[in-house]
Amino acid sequence: MSWWLLLLVVGIVWLYLAWKTEKIHRLLVRPGTKERIPALTILHTPYLMAKRLLWKKQSVKEHWLENKDWMPTIYLRWFGLSPRVVVTTPEAVSLVLQHSRTDKYPTAIFNSFTSKILGKSLVIATDVDGGRRLRRLMNPAFKQAKLNSLVPIFVKAASELVTLWDESVRTEDGVVDVSNSMKNLTFDIIGSAGFGYDFGSLTRNSPERTNFETMVSGLINPLELVFGALATVYKSERRKKAEVAQEITEKLVSEVIRERKAQHAAGKEVQGDVLDHILEADSLNELTQEELIHNVYLFFLAGHETSSGTLISIFYYLAMNPEIQQKVIKEVDEVLAGELPNKENLPNLTYLDAVLKETLRLNTPFPAFTSRIATENLILDGYTVPKGTGLGINLLHSHLHPSLWGETSNEFIPERWIGPDATKNKLFAFSAGPRYCIGKKFATQEIKVIVSMVAQKYTWELTPGWVWKDHLYSLSLQPADNLTIRLKPRTGN
Repeated sequence: MSWWLLLLVVGIVWLYLAWKTEKIHRLLVRPGTKERIPALTILHTPYLMAKRLLWKKQSVKEHWLENKDWMPTIYLRWFGLSPRVVVTTPEAVSLVLQHSRTDKYPTAIFNSFTSKILGKSLVIATDVDGGRRLRRLMNPAFKQAKLNSLVPIFVKAASELVTLWDESVRTEDGVVDVSNSMKNLTFDIIGSAGFGYDFGSLTRNSPERTNFETMVSGLINPLELVFGALATVYKSERRKKAEVAQEITEKLVSEVIRERKAQHAAGKEVQGDVLDHILEADSLNELTQEELIHNVYLFFLAGHETSSGTLISIFYYLAMNPEIQQKVIKEVDEVLAGELPNKENLPNLTYLDAVLKETLRLNTPFPAFTSRIATENLILDGYTVPKGTGLGINLLHSHLHPSLWGETSNEFIPERWIGPDATKNKLFAFSAGPRYCIGKKFATQEIKVIVSMVAQKYTWELTPGWVWKDHLYSLSLQPADNLTIRLKPRTGN
């Protein structure tokens, strides 16, 4: 009898999902026709997920490159029991991102743990008016004049890195672990420049970095992509560890915020970091403690996870392309003329800017994680998308498809971003519209300081046998094995 009951329940669920699929799919048509949007069935999503992660062990990027010839530019797919229309073309991506300012596409929460640690942050807040208030209060902290005052912090941290790498050249044949170095370095920088906190990760095993990275690991749950909220019934060991790490991290962050608020209230001299600038702008105490904590998490996530991933990719691409590495070195020598980077000479490193953009195009930090909800009927790529439909954004097509970038679409060519034709190229690595990455200028200056200071002293190449293989479970596109390079001191340095 129990088997019959189980079959009955499965049958009812199946009929419900089939009905729901048909109800949604019949609305996604070209106006005036019966042509429906391409769709992946509710069972196709877990099949593709299992195929990608378990059988082929592919990252999102590797999966897309293998399947790009048959994948449509717009399609319906399922995230758990929730359907989303995924857009991929620059025009559709721009429409969704840019027109958030008209409240058409507020952000959708990605999963339950994301809501817990980032739900009140700038890029995730689902309350449109609340998101605007957050940006109004935090924008002043990221004005160019404020960021210029942080350049000496970037230089100091990069100098410490170079000193450590000098030691490796003397004692370890010049072989350095770029992945570990960049993760430590960016964590120290966001700690000092963001919140006046010295983690000292470059020179010791930082428990704060370990806790933060454990917490961030909870943001990645493939089961929630397949089963949605049902996946929260079962908590994996990784999720349990992430929640413990989140509690520890929140205590530290709360204490830093409490102390800094007390300093401001007492009129004491402050340190001039990002948190100080935010509290200065929030003179009426509009920001809640939860909003401050969630945005601190966001700044650490962007300043650590994405910046370190981008730096790792830059060192990799320059090692793979020595002629481009030499162009970077030549520009650094001409622009800096032996001096340290500063707010005046950094903007003149234009070729390095192009290297950064091309790196972000090929290894976009979050290529397929942006989501929105349509709050009115709209037309995307010629199809009607009704109000209330979930929207997903996959940047891999916009950044990599040969139809947009030619036959060299998967090659590293910084010159794409130089000259009059460069303006037609679209890069969404920092998002766009009112929810663009507020830390774009912070990250750009930080990365240019680090790469230019290393380029002043060294050339580098990959260690023998090292091959890039995408990490399966990282938020940003990073190698599965730590990147290692061999440094060669430049003549005269």
